[in-house]
Amino acid sequence: MATEFVERLGSVFWADSFWLPSNLSWNDVISKRESGEMFLPLPRDLWAPFPIAMLLFGLRLLWER
Repeated sequence: MATEFVERLGSVFWADSFWLPSNLSWNDVISKRESGEMFLPLPRDLWAPFPIAMLLFGLRLLWER
């Protein structure tokens, strides 16, 4: 039952109509990425800003003291 809820929540969250223009679907985006037509970031690409943000935050704390 919980698995069904998570799957349904995921399908609602990743709905094509919310995230993409009306003439695209997720399958179109994936096929363009695999063929090399466009570059799309991967979720793992979001890990790079966290260490940079922590460094800047630390520098700010040092500067303000």
